[in-house]
Amino acid sequence: MARADGSSSRLDEYLNTLASLLHRLPEDEVAEIRAELRCHALDRAADRGELSEPGVVGALQRLGSAQELAEGYLTESLMARAGRSRSPWLMFQGLWRWARLSVAGAFALLGLVVGYTVAVSFAIAALVKPFLPGSAGLWRLEDGSFSLHLGFGSPPPGGRELLGWWLVPLGLLLGSASVWVTMRFGRWCIRRYRPRPPAMAR
Repeated sequence: MARADGSSSRLDEYLNTLASLLHRLPEDEVAEIRAELRCHALDRAADRGELSEPGVVGALQRLGSAQELAEGYLTESLMARAGRSRSPWLMFQGLWRWARLSVAGAFALLGLVVGYTVAVSFAIAALVKPFLPGSAGLWRLEDGSFSLHLGFGSPPPGGRELLGWWLVPLGLLLGSASVWVTMRFGRWCIRRYRPRPPAMAR
């Protein structure tokens, strides 16, 4: 099968760019991706036993840009690792990458951030209460709303504290429960992550 120099150089340039963007992945995995994409591009570009530069360019265009393809591979790898790990940071990284690709990922990341913010807020309020008992607490405001005050600054004007010293055990309990629920939510989202079908499968 003949190979045009222009088509070969264009393909090598694309694969080299992709490999450089996938530097976080293991070398053998990157090599496998390169080989798979090279075979795909050449197979798609073959026309009556010959390769042409327009054919290779068309195959690469169907794959999408190297940046988009690398983002998909990196997200898939990170989500797989996060699904096997209990690390909140790894889970956050995975959902952050997913959020850059889809609306579903953005909602999953938002849920994770809200959950951990609630957990940290309850924990801080519980730990600060013994040192700032007059300002740390759960307050009911004049308009009927509630405010969890972490003890920094003056307490809400016109508010009434509801829990008193019960904030310490309840805050630690609710903070721990929020971490547990958020972790479960994050793992649930990761299990439902489905990478976009690669262009080679279409």
